[in-house]
Amino acid sequence: MSRAETDERSISHTVAKSRWRVTCETRTDWMERTARIAAIKRDCTVDPVSGVWSAGPEEFHVAYSGVLLNAAQSKRAARSRCIPWEYAGYADIAISRMQAADALLVRLLTDEMLCGELPRIRQTVQSHLEPHDQRRRWLDSFREEDGKGIAPVDRQRIESALRGAYIANGFTRGRLRTFNNILLVAAAVLIALTVLLGVLNAHWGSSLACNELGDKLICPLGNKPNASDILLIELIGAAGATLSAVYSLARAQRVEDPYMVHVGQAILKVSLGGITALLGLLLLFATPGFSVTSAWQIFAFAAIFGYSQQAFTRFIDSRGDELLKAASPNGPETFWATAPRDHEQ
Repeated sequence: MSRAETDERSISHTVAKSRWRVTCETRTDWMERTARIAAIKRDCTVDPVSGVWSAGPEEFHVAYSGVLLNAAQSKRAARSRCIPWEYAGYADIAISRMQAADALLVRLLTDEMLCGELPRIRQTVQSHLEPHDQRRRWLDSFREEDGKGIAPVDRQRIESALRGAYIANGFTRGRLRTFNNILLVAAAVLIALTVLLGVLNAHWGSSLACNELGDKLICPLGNKPNASDILLIELIGAAGATLSAVYSLARAQRVEDPYMVHVGQAILKVSLGGITALLGLLLLFATPGFSVTSAWQIFAFAAIFGYSQQAFTRFIDSRGDELLKAASPNGPETFWATAPRDHEQ
């Protein structure tokens, strides 16, 4: 197998791992082909295979070159192999470049081709711009006149509305990345706190995880405090939280998540489960008249309280889903939609 074939297989394997990579690949391919078709229809000289520009008006050359450059950069970012914490950055570059190519394409399309794309452009603008935005209001009211084409000033307004929608989408994606970073930082703090509690218990040998039953103690690991009691309770609580995380992921709407927000939500649930298990047991042990008769009851309550963190993280889950839908490049109802059909020559 040649080096080129090996590289192509490696690229295909990388792209096939994620739906957003496939979408960037297919949409940018469509943009490149559509740009060539539009250039040819405008009587410009373009090689149909290599896409090399030979002759034509300078204004079209600038738009054509911009579309191909941004499409190539989008593909490069989508094909990049990266470490997990760089994943969101490469996804953002790929999406932003794909959107920049789409906005430039408005300058190059013929009147007939642009009229065919107007429903898609309107949907994108309506998804990301507020109803009171003047660009959206103008585009909603714009109606092309049959046989008269689209005036240059109207074409510029269409591009401005689409570019504004993509800028707004970029800010929303930025909020999504910030939200995910906050989740990961909070999870790291909770994990550190969980470990610290376990270490302090091992050092002091406290009986926080034990319950008094008459004249004896019921502890997770026997009838006397153990250095590993707190750590064991936290692990069981984390196991209960893991069940909650799996259940939430199974019920979640199946959307592609290039920013790995679902992963951040799951990590937060697991890290919070250990804390809720310990605090829940402390509240039970402090309740007058309550007592446990065996270590297995302590384990059962720890698992239940670990799972109960879902009550605290439900709002976080709903907020993350809202941001994911809002950050869709193509609108909340068409998350990572496939590429439009090619225009026929």
